[in-house]
Amino acid sequence: MPTLTAQDLATLNPRCEYSPTGFDYTAAMSQARALFDSVRQSFPEARLDDQVQDATYHAGITIGSGEVRLSNFGRLAVITSEEKFTPEVISRLVPLIEAAGYTYVPFEVLGTPFLCRERFTGDLFTQLFDYV
Repeated sequence: MPTLTAQDLATLNPRCEYSPTGFDYTAAMSQARALFDSVRQSFPEARLDDQVQDATYHAGITIGSGEVRLSNFGRLAVITSEEKFTPEVISRLVPLIEAAGYTYVPFEVLGTPFLCRERFTGDLFTQLFDYV
């Protein structure tokens, strides 16, 4: 999968819209459910949040105290609160994400860590993976 930079990501949703023109929610949720099924095989405690609204992402997969969020832009995925996962868990999740057709975006590419950032600033996390 390609490695994306912050500059690449900034061009995807500079106006912080909910989704790009032509976004196919039904197809996106089908892909999200397929990823969830594969994640659940490795992490039986995983839960799918398929009720996301007013956000730049369409689904989340919660595992423990972290979450994989699936963006409405560019088939991107991020693991929130990466610091709460062991490197072994992340090394198991990333291949599942990529095998499902998503591009994994390491949290450090987004800038300031999730727990320290201010909400609604239009930062990259908000533009691609958060409620707006």
